[in-house]
Amino acid sequence: MSDDMNDLINTFLDESNEHLETIETGLLNLEKDNSNKEMINDIFRAIHSIKGGAGMFGLEKLTELSHVMEELLSKARNDEILLETKQVEILLKGSDLLMSMFADLDSSENTDIKDIKEQIMTWLDPVEIINESDFLNINDLDITQLLIDFSLNEKIIEERVKQGIEIYYLIVNGEKDVFANGQDLPQYLSGLEQMGETLGTIPDMFAIHDMNEEEQKSAQIKIIYSTAMDSDLAEIILAIPKSQFCNINQAKDKPSIKITTKDGEELVVNRSKSEKKETKTIEAPPIITGSTETVIKAPTEKKIRKKVASTKSTSEETLRVKVNQLNTLVGLAGELVLARNQLLQVTDNHLKSDSNVTSLVKNFSMIISDLQEQIMNTRMQPIGSVFNKFPRVIRDLGAQLDKTIELEIIGSEIELDKTIIEALSDPLTHLIRNVADHGLETPQERQSTGKSSTGHLQLKAFHESGQVILEVIDDGKGIDPVKISEKSVEKGIITQEQADAMPKEEKIKLIFAPGFSTKEEVSSVSGRGVGMDVVKTNIEKIGGTVDLVSELGVGTTVRMTLPLTLAIVSSLIIRVKKLKFIIPQVNIEELVTIDAKNQIERIKTIQNCMVLKLRDQLLPLISLNQVLGIDDDKVQLGNKEKTLKVVVVKLGQQRIGLIVDQIIGIEEIVVKPISEFLNFNHLYSGASILGDGDVALIIDILEIAKQENVTITKTEPIINIIDDSSSKYTQQDLLLFNNSNEEQFAIPVCNIKRIQALEPNMVQHVGDKEYVELDNQTLSIIRLENLLNIQAPIDSDSEENILIFNDDNDKSCLVIHKIIDSLQIKYILDQDLASTGISGSLLIDKKLTLLLNYKELLKMVN
Repeated sequence: MSDDMNDLINTFLDESNEHLETIETGLLNLEKDNSNKEMINDIFRAIHSIKGGAGMFGLEKLTELSHVMEELLSKARNDEILLETKQVEILLKGSDLLMSMFADLDSSENTDIKDIKEQIMTWLDPVEIINESDFLNINDLDITQLLIDFSLNEKIIEERVKQGIEIYYLIVNGEKDVFANGQDLPQYLSGLEQMGETLGTIPDMFAIHDMNEEEQKSAQIKIIYSTAMDSDLAEIILAIPKSQFCNINQAKDKPSIKITTKDGEELVVNRSKSEKKETKTIEAPPIITGSTETVIKAPTEKKIRKKVASTKSTSEETLRVKVNQLNTLVGLAGELVLARNQLLQVTDNHLKSDSNVTSLVKNFSMIISDLQEQIMNTRMQPIGSVFNKFPRVIRDLGAQLDKTIELEIIGSEIELDKTIIEALSDPLTHLIRNVADHGLETPQERQSTGKSSTGHLQLKAFHESGQVILEVIDDGKGIDPVKISEKSVEKGIITQEQADAMPKEEKIKLIFAPGFSTKEEVSSVSGRGVGMDVVKTNIEKIGGTVDLVSELGVGTTVRMTLPLTLAIVSSLIIRVKKLKFIIPQVNIEELVTIDAKNQIERIKTIQNCMVLKLRDQLLPLISLNQVLGIDDDKVQLGNKEKTLKVVVVKLGQQRIGLIVDQIIGIEEIVVKPISEFLNFNHLYSGASILGDGDVALIIDILEIAKQENVTITKTEPIINIIDDSSSKYTQQDLLLFNNSNEEQFAIPVCNIKRIQALEPNMVQHVGDKEYVELDNQTLSIIRLENLLNIQAPIDSDSEENILIFNDDNDKSCLVIHKIIDSLQIKYILDQDLASTGISGSLLIDKKLTLLLNYKELLKMVN
C-alpha cells in the first residue's frame, strides 16, 4: 500500500473516531432531551460522514451498519419517530460496534453486525433501506429533454466529458437536505461551486436568491452539476442520498470517448462499471470537510483547482501533524532554552558593562521565551477529551448499579500537555467507578436520609497558582473513618495501636493504601482493592498530588493538583554543600531565613523531628543534607556565622520546610529523564543542565516527605474574623517594611507572590518610567513616594527589594527597602489615616504602621 493511501486511511480513522465521539455525546444528550433537532442533525451528519468514508474504501460491513443507523436517525429528523431510551440504547451499541471495527480495520469485514442491524430494522420499514435498484436511474431519463429544460447545449456536456469531468443531475429538497444541515439554499449552491461548476438550476439562480426562508424550505431544486468527483465521493460532498442524483455521463445512448494525451497515454471516459480500464490519476485538491482535510486522487480540471485554492486562502486551515514530530519540536525548544540560559549566564558574568550586548541578549531571550511558549502550546489539549467519555460511563454504571446519577462537567476547556492528558484516563476512570459504587447511595437510601433520589457527581477543572486542579465532588454518604481504620487493621495495613493514634483525616486517607477495599464481594465494578491506589500512584507519576476531604452523610471531594506540562519548568536552584539541586517553583510557597539569635527560640524538636514555629503554626523541617545522604552533619542551631535558610514547599493543602545551604535563584529548566543507575533512588524525579553548564537533579518533594515519614498538618486559613466581646478584630499575616526612613508599612502576606533583591543593573529606563525583567516578563516598577504623600528614601544608595503581587494579571512590582518582620497579629484598623492606596493604620510594637491596599495602588499606576 502506498504512503499516500496509508495517510488517507489514517486521516479517515482519525475523523471517524471524532465522529464517533460526537455520536456518543449526542445520544447521551438525547436521552435528556429527545426533541433537540440540532443534536439529531449533528449525530446524523456524523454517521453520514462515516458511511461515506467507509464506502470510499470499500468497507462493506462498516457502510452497511452505519447506513441502517443513518436511516433510523433520518426518521427522527423527519419527525417520523421519537428517539426514546430503547432506540438510543441500540444506537449506542451500534456506535460501540463501529468503534471496535475501526480499532481493527483489517478484520472489520468479519464482524457480525446481524444482531444490531436486525434490532435497528425493527423500527424501519424494510422498503426504506435503499438498494441500488432504488437509485435514480439515468436510463429512465430523457437526456435531450433534460438539456432543453435546463437550456443547455449538448456540446457543453460533451466538452466536459472529454476533459474527464463527471456530469450529475441532482434533486435537492430545501428543508431535508439543506436547512437540516445548518445552511440555506444560496449557501449550499455556493458550497457546490468550491468543488465544481453548477451548469444550471430549476428554478434559476435569481429566483432561488429571491426566495424567503419558508419558500426555500418547501422548494425542490433540480441541478446539473459538473465536477471531478466520482459518485461515492460526490455523495459526501453533495450531502444528499444516492437516490437523489445520477451521473448522466453514463446514459445508454452515450458512447465511450477515447482521448489520447500528449505523452501518448489513452484515457477512457464515459464508461459503465463493466467497461472500466486503467486511467491516469491526477492529484486533486484537498476535499475540505470541517476542520480537517482528506486528499482524494481523482481526475480534475484547472478551473476547480483555482476555485478551491482561492476558497482555502480565505478560510482558517488546520493541519494534522504526527505526534513524534511535535515531541521532537518540544525537545528542540528545550535545548534552545538551555542555550538561552547559558548565554544569559555568560552575559551577566563577562559582558554586563556592554549595554548594547545586554539589550540584544535580553531581546533574544524574550523571543525564545515566546517561541518556546507557542511550541509548548502545540501539545496542549483540552481536558474535555478525557472528561467527555464519562457521561457514557456514568450512564452505564447507573443502569448496572440501579442508581440514578447526574454528572456535571465544569472546565472541560482547560488545557494540559498531551502526556498528562493521556496519563489521566485510567486514574479518573477508577475514581469515577469508585464514586458510583461506594460513594453514591441507591435512590431508596438517599430518600430515607432526606436527599433527592438522584445522586450528584461533579467533575471540575480550573487553574490555581500556575497548576491545574481537578476535583471530583459527590453528595453521597461520605467516608466513615472508623470503618476505614477497622478494615485497614483487618487487612494488616496498619496495627490497632496506629489506628487508635490516628486523627480522623489520616484514617480517611487509608483508602489510598495498596490492596484496600471495603467491598465484601468482588464485582465487575469494584472490590479488587486497586482503584484508589491506582489513582494516587498514577497522579504522582506525572508530578501531581492527591488530597481527599470527606464528611459522613454529606459527601466527598477528591482534589488532584497537576502541572501544566512536564517538559519545561520554572524552578528554584538551591545548593546543599557543594551540590546544586532543583525544586519546581509550583511546589514552593515561600522562602524563610532565620538568623542565629532566633533559631533556638523558633526551632524545636518534637518526637525526634525538627519543627519551625512560623506565624503561630508548627512546620515540620527536613535537612536536605541528611535526607539526600550527602553527609551526616546535623543542623547546628545558634551558629552566629550561619543564617538558616528554609524553603517552604506545599503538597496539595499541606506544607513542610526544607533546610538548604544556599538559594541561587529562579531558572527555567528542561526536564530530562534520570539516568538508569539512579532509578533505585526515588528522591529524584529528573535532571537538567543549568545555565552555567552544571548538571542538577530535580528533587521529588513527595518522596522525601514519604521517606522521612513526616506528619504534615493541614494549613489553616490565614485570615479570620474573631468575634471579641467588645469589638471585631482582624487576624492576619502581615509583612512589615520601611521605605528607608522612619515610616513603617504593612501588606498582607496573601497579597505577595514573592520578594527578591533589586540590583541597580536590573533597572531599565524608558522615558521617566522604570522597568525590570523577571522570569521573561517585563514589569513596571512602583515606588511608594511617587504615589502616596510620604517621604522619599533618605539614603538613595540603600539596599532595595522588589515585591511581586500575587496577581497573574498584574505586570508591576513594588520597591521596598528594609524588611522588618513577618508576623501574624490581631488588630483593629484605624480609619483616620485612610486614603487612596492606604486602608488605614495600626500600632505594631508601639510603632504607627500604614496598611497598604495593593489593588488601589495598581489602579493609581494604571
